[in-house]
Amino acid sequence: MIIENQKTILKRNFRWLSSQNQYPASQNQYPASQNQAPEKKNEDTKKPILLLLHGFPDSAFIWSDWFSYFSGDFEVIAPFLPLAGEVSDHRFQLDALALDYMTFLSEEKFKNRPIHIVAHDVGVVLGFPLAQMMGATVLTKTSRAINSLTAINGLSLEQFKKRLTQPTQLAKSWYMGLMQVPGLASRIFHKHPKLFQKILKKFVSTNQNIGAEGRSYPLYRAWIKEALSDKNIRQQKLHIPLLVLWTTQDPFLNAPTWSEFATVASNITIRMMEGSHWAHLENPADITKQVKGFIQL
Repeated sequence: MIIENQKTILKRNFRWLSSQNQYPASQNQYPASQNQAPEKKNEDTKKPILLLLHGFPDSAFIWSDWFSYFSGDFEVIAPFLPLAGEVSDHRFQLDALALDYMTFLSEEKFKNRPIHIVAHDVGVVLGFPLAQMMGATVLTKTSRAINSLTAINGLSLEQFKKRLTQPTQLAKSWYMGLMQVPGLASRIFHKHPKLFQKILKKFVSTNQNIGAEGRSYPLYRAWIKEALSDKNIRQQKLHIPLLVLWTTQDPFLNAPTWSEFATVASNITIRMMEGSHWAHLENPADITKQVKGFIQL
C-alpha cells in the first residue's frame, strides 16, 4: 500500500507518500500495485531511503507505479511540492525549501540509512541543493547522508539560468514568460485545469494523469523568476554519483551535454533514451532498472 502522510515542519504542512505506515499519517491509502505483496509493519525501518521528487505540474502520485518496483529493497518516500496557499512566499526560495526537506530527513528514523534521490523536471532543481547540503562526501561525520542523485529530464537552477542564453532553449521555454504574467497562471490552473491537462497529453504517450497539480505554480514561477533575474546563481559542485537520464524527444528541454553537467558535478553518468519529457511514465520498467542498477553499483 501507498500511505499518504502529513506533519508540520518549520511551520509548513509537509505532505508525502510512503511505502510503509510507521509515520503519523492521514487515513488515505492507495494500492501501489495489484501484484505487490502485503507490507510488513516496520519492515522498512532498516532499508535505504529512495526519495522521489516530482516535477511541475505533477504531484507525488506521478510516482505511484514506482512503489511496486522499489518497495522490496527500499523505503520509498515521495513528497509533494508545496501548493498555493500552503506556504508563505519566502519559503518558495530554493535554499529555504531544501532546508525544509533536510529537516525532514534529519529525523531519528532516518539515522544510519543511505538516502538516494530520484528527481524529475523541477524536482531536479530542488534535488541539487538538497544533495549538496546532505551529500555523503560533505556530511562525513553524520549518520544521515545522500549517496546519489538521479536526474530525469531536469537541471539545476544554475544550469537552467545559463541555458536561457541559448536561442533554441528559449524557443522551447516560451511558456515560462507567460507564467510571469500577473493573474494568468491562476486563471489557467484554477479555472481551466482540464484544458491544461489536455494540452499536456499531446506531449506524452501515456494514459497517466500528468499535469494533475497545477496549483504548485507559485513555486514554479518563483524559480523561473530567480533564473531570469540578474542574480548570480553559483551552487556548490556536487561530488556524489550523478546519473542523468534524458530522452531524445523532450519538447521542453534541449539535450544535455557533458560539459554542461561537468560544471555542477564531478561524478557523472549520462544516458540517452527514446521518449518524451515524462519517460519515467512511458517506460517505467527500463528507467527503474537503470536507476536500481546505478544505485547498487
